[in-house]
Amino acid sequence: MPTGFSDVLQKNLQMKNILNLRLGIFAMLAAMFAFTSCVDNEFDTPPTSAAPTGTVLTIQQIRDSLDNTSNETIIFDQDYVVYGVISMDDKSGNIYKTAYMQDGEAGIALHFNSSGGVYQGDSIMVYLKGLKVSKYAELPQIDAVDGDGLEIDSVIYKKQTLVHVEPKVVTIHQLANNQCQLVKLEGVEFSSSDTSQTWSDAINLETKNLTLKACDGSEIIVRTSGYANFAGEPVPNGNGTLIAIVGQFNSDMQLYIRSADEVVMEGTRCDGSSSTLETILNEGFTSDFGSFTAFSITGSNAWEYADYDNGCMKMASFGGNEDWLVSSAIDLTNHNSSLLALREAINHIDDIANLQIVVSTDYDGTSSPETFTWNALTLPTRPAGDSWTFFDSGSVDISAYDGQTIYIAFKYTTSTSSAGSTWEVGEIIIQAEHN
Repeated sequence: MPTGFSDVLQKNLQMKNILNLRLGIFAMLAAMFAFTSCVDNEFDTPPTSAAPTGTVLTIQQIRDSLDNTSNETIIFDQDYVVYGVISMDDKSGNIYKTAYMQDGEAGIALHFNSSGGVYQGDSIMVYLKGLKVSKYAELPQIDAVDGDGLEIDSVIYKKQTLVHVEPKVVTIHQLANNQCQLVKLEGVEFSSSDTSQTWSDAINLETKNLTLKACDGSEIIVRTSGYANFAGEPVPNGNGTLIAIVGQFNSDMQLYIRSADEVVMEGTRCDGSSSTLETILNEGFTSDFGSFTAFSITGSNAWEYADYDNGCMKMASFGGNEDWLVSSAIDLTNHNSSLLALREAINHIDDIANLQIVVSTDYDGTSSPETFTWNALTLPTRPAGDSWTFFDSGSVDISAYDGQTIYIAFKYTTSTSSAGSTWEVGEIIIQAEHN
């Protein structure tokens, strides 16, 4: 059964020999309203109705009471209020029906019945009577007793808008001590396998986890929803700073960024490599074959354009086929550290090895490709071959071809027993450092 907050709080006060909850009110409020203001968005007008009153709690007192009881849920059974500033809202789409609130010393999540209503920079008072505090997958949050979420108009009272919360500068090792707070990490970078990716899967609206690392080897998950308004933007490839909210899901600490603009990574990476990558090829097949040419060697089927995944090239066979999709010349003569990234979907394939991504340095650019020398690339990850879902390969090192002019081809080969074996190529990107 849930415990009344008053009983738990009284026990906490006895343990700590605290005589009066109000002792920390003025210090907390002074820290909260010391935040400077900045104007960058339009916000709702604060409610004009009179706010209820009650015993003021700090966020840390609420968190401590939950930590110091064996009960999973504590009910606020008297007139309690808590003050804080919204440090992240759900307007960007990266979190849903949730906001993060913090004061001068701690943070907590608020779970709502619907999106919107409170926004980043809102200084608010939450009227707690009748609400509960609990942990969702180890993340403390204030919620309605019935679990449907807070009704904003009845429990949230805005005191000020456009309040700036300064992120706390921490290391990856310190994140667990700053749960639900806005932090800034310095000297960090994304793993090399993630630098050719986008923040998330904006096409299929799927969440993606990226790995953020420091030069001491520590790392943390950066989790981004496919609904985030920056989901389709590229992940930066240098070293620098990142501002985010510290979240948690069970034993996994994770970060949620508010905006891609708060990630600035233009410095040299931990291994000394440059952060400046030039895009040599970015073919998304948005309307046709783009810079590629199709060659049908055997079989009655051929590469064709399809409108899946915002445009792709599709090869499907109901019999024996050998078909090529070959790029125009790709000039890497003044480049190094070249990387390739591929987005593809594969279905009804028994042996994915029959679908090859190959490279040639002796192809003449016009002839049928099968008589020239082609070397197969090994992708770190590929689809299982049993789904129409598009899949990002991650970065493929093609630096062996630095300083040369190359051709990339997709070689599709199937046997006479093939029954609808399908390969769909949605995007290919090649990036490299300029000499």
